[in-house]
Amino acid sequence: MLLKGVVTGVVVSTITQTGRNLIKVMAKNPAIMLGLGVLTGYWAHKHRRKLLRGAAIAAHESKQFLLRQREHLRGADEESGQD
Repeated sequence: MLLKGVVTGVVVSTITQTGRNLIKVMAKNPAIMLGLGVLTGYWAHKHRRKLLRGAAIAAHESKQFLLRQREHLRGADEESGQD
């Protein structure tokens, strides 16, 4: 079990370090940053309906979650008030 944790830590550290170095290289080269911006814009435009639908679903789910939590808190408050 300990070995699994150590291996996981090494893998996460390696991935993080590699990503950090890759971002440093990309940030130093304006052409790469421009290209990434163009690609991101193209991808966002192409998938804009999916992105908007996903944002709307996430907003609805978060509202429902808050309403459920409010009901649970009211129920807990009523139970503690009856004791």
